[in-house]
Amino acid sequence: MRRVVIRRSIKATAILIFSALAILFASAYTGAIPNLWGNVVKTADRVVTTPAPTSTTMKTIPVLLYHGIMSPADRAENSVKLSAFRAQMAYLASKGYRTISPAQYTAWTQGKHPVLPLHPILITFDCGQTSALLAQPVLRQYGFRPVMYVVSGFADHSYGDYYLSWDGLNTLQEDGWYMQFHAGPMWPRLYHGRHAVQLRLRLDVHIY
Repeated sequence: MRRVVIRRSIKATAILIFSALAILFASAYTGAIPNLWGNVVKTADRVVTTPAPTSTTMKTIPVLLYHGIMSPADRAENSVKLSAFRAQMAYLASKGYRTISPAQYTAWTQGKHPVLPLHPILITFDCGQTSALLAQPVLRQYGFRPVMYVVSGFADHSYGDYYLSWDGLNTLQEDGWYMQFHAGPMWPRLYHGRHAVQLRLRLDVHIY
């Protein structure tokens, strides 16, 4: 008698399992299960991949280098058209890039893991050409703060206003630009040294 009860119990269990499998198969066939699973996966993806507002483990940081903005007073080959510069800044803003300071960049290169925006970028201008002022409205529009690398000899003489004077550089600094020293062996007579930029612009030089 006991064996009969056990067989009937096993049979009932098997029927239940078969029915459950049949329901699952039907749901899969009609697409109910994939849709449900897809929604779960999508929800999980949103939770897992949602980035924090900042990061301390950035692997690469792009650096853009400009000299001047083309104008009647600046037709140098290394200057860029204002329309091109505006388009480039708009693109960076649309991709979520935010500018960082020379101090942040230096700390990052030294492996100190500074807190950085999710998409950091260093926007730089070399030499202190006066035409760089044309970039300021565009930079201000997107909240970008660039770095100006100053040649102290150019700032001393201005060369017919082609380069910003120390007063002009101070004004630019007050308007949000970072200032650093443009060092190198190319024009030794024009480089008065790192200390000149530090004294004239009252700052610490981090990278040059």
